[in-house]
Amino acid sequence: MKKKVLLMGKSGSGKTSMRSIIFANYIARDTRRLGATIDVEHSHVRFLGNLVLNLWDCGGQEAFMENYFASQRDNIFRNVEVLIYVFDVESREMEKDMHYYQSCLEAILQNSPEARIFCLVHKMDLVAEETREEIFKSREEDLKRLSKPLECTCFRTSIWDETLYKAWSSIVYKLIPNVKALESSLKQFAAIVDADEVLLFERATFLVVSHCQRRPHRDAHRFEKVSNIVKQFKLSCSKLAAQFQSMEVRNSVFAAFIDGFTSNTYVMVEMSDPKIPSEATLINIRNARKHFEKLEKSKARYQLRSGKINVLTELTLAVVTRNITPRAFVIYTLDCIKESTMALEKPIFDYHEETHSDRLARKSKESPFMVIGLGGLAAAVGYGAYAYKKRGAMSTSIFLMQFRVIAQGTAVGALTIGMMYSLYKNHFAKKPEAITAAVTNELK
Repeated sequence: MKKKVLLMGKSGSGKTSMRSIIFANYIARDTRRLGATIDVEHSHVRFLGNLVLNLWDCGGQEAFMENYFASQRDNIFRNVEVLIYVFDVESREMEKDMHYYQSCLEAILQNSPEARIFCLVHKMDLVAEETREEIFKSREEDLKRLSKPLECTCFRTSIWDETLYKAWSSIVYKLIPNVKALESSLKQFAAIVDADEVLLFERATFLVVSHCQRRPHRDAHRFEKVSNIVKQFKLSCSKLAAQFQSMEVRNSVFAAFIDGFTSNTYVMVEMSDPKIPSEATLINIRNARKHFEKLEKSKARYQLRSGKINVLTELTLAVVTRNITPRAFVIYTLDCIKESTMALEKPIFDYHEETHSDRLARKSKESPFMVIGLGGLAAAVGYGAYAYKKRGAMSTSIFLMQFRVIAQGTAVGALTIGMMYSLYKNHFAKKPEAITAAVTNELK
């Protein structure tokens, strides 16, 4: 899933520096050697597995800016998900900055009216601390007034503190699909481990992508501070040819754990009861890992409303290529018969409260064709037991091939029948004529 992100602003405003810090693991002092951007620099950043940010870093020299609004207007501003416009807070040509910003908004209205608009008032570290809030509020009012009828969100930023991570975390949060299901799962996880807070960081950038807070905290900027500090520590580890894996911080009043979570995330668990053993918390993190991995995969594999991935094809391919075991295939089959017509949005910890046999019984009640499918699998197992006794009459490879074909065929057949029944039962019970079209579209 690609999301086009435009990064615009006048030359020298700091666009490339912030992009390099967030996505290319630069530290702030190293950005001084970055040159000016010529025309448009494209980069594809994979974020949370299936989300790809298509970043367009647009050079801010006047010749390039005029060209964007003339000959390249449609190419630049078409299919934009997010426009990020960067303002240098100490710019001496603020009127020209505002003129170019308004030109961008006009082009966005024509080509991508649904795009989200973010304005970053950058280099705030150059402003005296006692006047920062006042200056930012004044700029924010001007920008919101000029942006109408579009809505814009403003952030004050600097590459020298955590404000840069706050802004980019908020921007990326708006782009994450199924974020509500992710937050719901974090709340359940926090309750299970009795945590005050749980934070989910993207693995490469260490941006906060989701969090759950169960008790109030006085520092509103703690998330960004943690992102900044741990990212710097992670870079220091890399320079020493060491790989950051986990961290535990503990004193007499609290304990915090940062650990690798899924293939795309780190998790931070913070609790105010230091009496809870570290081992218990780490075991809980490890046990929750598979559930969050499944939730991430569900966004790519099981959200059929995107129309891009077919569950039946995925499962069949996985079996043929032997990427899943027979037991996993049966469980996936039972899950997908019901879930093939809807996004996986139910709480993931529901599976925690029932045994495997209870789960099979519940799934069987939801569709009688599942019983047929399981009967077919039982027949295949029976054949395998019978053929095993007679194996002297056939080679081992032929026996295994025949058994696998029967088992796979009955399971895929049960999945297909169950999917058709589920379509009928859940969506088309009152419209039988719609079944054929729906199933045909599903199996394309």
